[in-house]
Amino acid sequence: MAALKREDTKEGEVNWASWNPEAQMQPAIDLFEKNFVYVWATPKVWAYDTDKVKPADVPKTWNDLLDRKWSGGNISAESRASFMSVWDLADAMGETKALAWAKKFAALKPHYSPNVTQAESPIESGQVSIGTSLASLVLAAKDKGAPIDIAPISPTSASESYLYIPKGAQHPAAAALLTSFLSSDDAQKLLAKSYNSRIPVDTDCSDPENTAVLQSLCKANLKWYGTKALKKYNALSTFYRNVSTTTLGHPLSPTSSEAPTCFPYRMSRHGVTAAA
Repeated sequence: MAALKREDTKEGEVNWASWNPEAQMQPAIDLFEKNFVYVWATPKVWAYDTDKVKPADVPKTWNDLLDRKWSGGNISAESRASFMSVWDLADAMGETKALAWAKKFAALKPHYSPNVTQAESPIESGQVSIGTSLASLVLAAKDKGAPIDIAPISPTSASESYLYIPKGAQHPAAAALLTSFLSSDDAQKLLAKSYNSRIPVDTDCSDPENTAVLQSLCKANLKWYGTKALKKYNALSTFYRNVSTTTLGHPLSPTSSEAPTCFPYRMSRHGVTAAA
């Protein structure tokens, strides 16, 4: 973000009454073509029905989820395997351990859904006791009075989202404006109201009051990991397919929205920069 602020200072105010305001924005457009801008995160979590699960029975680890009491469709999970991203991100876990866990999990015959949103719905409705979700979905459901909360199952993944301007975009100036706005402090405050703003990419509870999402993660004593290198995105594409094959018996479709498209960029402190 420091690079963006320096660019903003150098550019000054855009004169929208001029005949060619887009030319004044070219430095910003060039910047966003070479950098991915971190705009929000949707941390993956395990959520449970507080009416159906007693406090003493709330799972606290990934292995607790393998208890037979969750078998027979009493637990929901999204079938694309992205809920297991952290197994490929955390050095202490890894794909070998992930596949071993996934086989045991599949033996429980979970209620599989095509995406995280649909995996969370059965928890709210009481069809299952626990399942995969997003911190934002859980907090929004709690606002509406749903008997749901975040289980202290750790670690998990931050699931960051980035924006950038593709070369040849039809309206690069408009794209630069939107990217600039969504990364601004004002926009982040608005996004936080819908539980979709930025959080630290890796575990950091030094300022848990920053956003409701961060506060909920820290309250549940969760540790989380971000995807900080292009090679990790490449690895996740293969990881999802391997885990999906193990749990569902067929590979994840390479066109799935959860299998990230890889570009010739590299991660930097403030985003992702074009690779040499």
